[in-house]
Amino acid sequence: MKKIMRFIDTNILVHAFTFGPRKGACVEVLKGDECFVSSPLILSELFSTLFRITKNKQFCHSIITELIRNTQFSFVSIDKNIAFEAVSHMNKYDLHFNDACHYATAVACGCEAIVSYDKDFDGMPLKRIEP
Repeated sequence: MKKIMRFIDTNILVHAFTFGPRKGACVEVLKGDECFVSSPLILSELFSTLFRITKNKQFCHSIITELIRNTQFSFVSIDKNIAFEAVSHMNKYDLHFNDACHYATAVACGCEAIVSYDKDFDGMPLKRIEP
């Protein structure tokens, strides 16, 4: 049986590793059977956001290391093709560059959906789902 593959956005990871009303739902997503596609750009966004919230560099390092070692996650580098597609998506869907890179990566990897609270992904061919 083919595993479901989804792109996971930074905001889901931030909610999973911090305290707030969305934490439980985001943790449950990570406990599921899905395989997640991500990129070093997501790791960079996650580290920056977690550090801004916690001011704890060691905590941030441990979270990033945990994700890199997690076999549910595949990290895809942003190459020229993805970057060119991202620029196209920026214009077509009025996205910021990082979100356009996330979308282009998800499409290139054959993801079924993007798991995100970011409504900027709404109205695009690849569906956005919330936990």
